[in-house]
Amino acid sequence: MAFQLSPGVVTSEVDLTTAVPAVGTTTGAFAGHFQWGPADVIIQVPDETKLVEFFGKPDNNTAVSFLTVANFLSYGNDIRLVRAHNGANCNTAVANSSSNVAIKNDEVYFNTYYNTTSAVVGAWAARCPGSLGNSLKVEVWANTDATLFNSWTYASLFTGAPGTSAYVSNLSGANDEMHIVVIDEDGLFSGTANTVLETYPFVSKASDAKDSVGNSNYYRDVIYRSSRYIHSTNHPDASNTAASWGLTAAGRTFAQLINNTAVYRVSLVNGTDGAPVSANVISSYGLFTNTEKVDVSLILTGDHGAAVQLYAIQTVAENRKDCIAFVSPDLASCQNATPTAAIVDYRKNALANVSSSYAVMDSGWK
Repeated sequence: MAFQLSPGVVTSEVDLTTAVPAVGTTTGAFAGHFQWGPADVIIQVPDETKLVEFFGKPDNNTAVSFLTVANFLSYGNDIRLVRAHNGANCNTAVANSSSNVAIKNDEVYFNTYYNTTSAVVGAWAARCPGSLGNSLKVEVWANTDATLFNSWTYASLFTGAPGTSAYVSNLSGANDEMHIVVIDEDGLFSGTANTVLETYPFVSKASDAKDSVGNSNYYRDVIYRSSRYIHSTNHPDASNTAASWGLTAAGRTFAQLINNTAVYRVSLVNGTDGAPVSANVISSYGLFTNTEKVDVSLILTGDHGAAVQLYAIQTVAENRKDCIAFVSPDLASCQNATPTAAIVDYRKNALANVSSSYAVMDSGWK
């Protein structure tokens, strides 16, 4: 018991916690198939909430990959994940209904579309490849007429009609502001059709526009920097807006009409999932081979076949020498009338009887 002989302050520490938090000590790695998310790049995922946010919910085609990662995250808090692109038939939803393109990730977008415009793609493209992007719809309001603005379905989401930003006004420009709304038209992202996913108020048509804190307020830059769902790939109604949109602000009055109306709206189409390609999964695991760029401890292989498993063992784990690959027999062997013999056969033949200090094989399929 603490006591003092003279007046003073006694500080005591009392532990009121009722549980000891789990601390992740290992980093997982996995490449697989998902409905959404950038393809062919490594993404760090800390928990299942972020897994859904980055890569979408599971469906019949992606459930095993999703649950492999979700199961790991129930024990750990750090996995490096690569969405394997499903080959030539995995396309990105776009505004142009006659186009089939694959914008795999932000790097592909930046190198191909960021500093240019594409009539082939149209005004907008989904942020990630896959059919999920077909649920997206984009509306743009570019007119400064306040009375007309109040008739727009989404007017209540904004504080008023767009006008001229302070930056552009200072350069003797006019009518540069616009509002953008991203909508989950089919409800595949939110669960409810026509849910508004994102709004971008008072963004600018001027390529050099700045906001109040000095960041670019050019609408294409804002979308690239902030949107989880779309990329800008061309100006809406390019035959009309290209005469001024995307140019510098000084002395310029920007076009307000889109398709002869104040609003531009388009539903994205032609997003496709394609089919899993083993070679693409192997390429995705190849991103983990560089020990200088990515630190991993446990290589998961889910339900991937023997070719992928051998690559994970021999090319990734054995070359890195700082991680372990985990593999399982295929489902057919586990459901065999004589599963023990079938699993042994899988080990000896499908996996070429490989022996490694950097791999573990279990006897079941999960």
